[in-house]
Amino acid sequence: NKNQKQLISAERKASVGQIAAGISHELINPIGIICGLSEVLFKNYSLQEGGKELIGQINIEAERCKKLLGALLDYARSPEPVFVETDIKSLIRQNIKKITNQEKYANVKFISKFQRSGVKAHIDNMQVSQVLLNIFLNACDAMENRGTIEITLEKIENRILIRIKDSGRGIR
Repeated sequence: NKNQKQLISAERKASVGQIAAGISHELINPIGIICGLSEVLFKNYSLQEGGKELIGQINIEAERCKKLLGALLDYARSPEPVFVETDIKSLIRQNIKKITNQEKYANVKFISKFQRSGVKAHIDNMQVSQVLLNIFLNACDAMENRGTIEITLEKIENRILIRIKDSGRGIR
């Protein structure tokens, strides 16, 4: 009885978490576009001071929404990894597209050096995607959004090696 109630409660929480994650994920992309467009308006159009202030506020609030949705996504994620056989090349390319589709990163060039044969592994796609995206964004930040990010993918025996190198000035 008690175990059954706990199981039902856990399943409900997992379902709510999946719904929250889905909604958050769907909202983050348009909010990111709003942020990008407000930056374009601010930089490329002559506006009166009041207009610039309003656009600045739009950007601040959209960024705040992105952070809140990101926190909700983090909370909604299942703490237990879900391992699925994944094509690593495809996963890396998906995360590169998340960056290259934004005007802010128009001066960032990605160079991919992958082995010809498929490189697959049983991984948690969401966790590995988050790591890749964070590394890419950190690299963009280190390069002040202009430069080159080189990704190398190798399968050596039973290990997969992903190297990510940026053209930023580095850390002392």
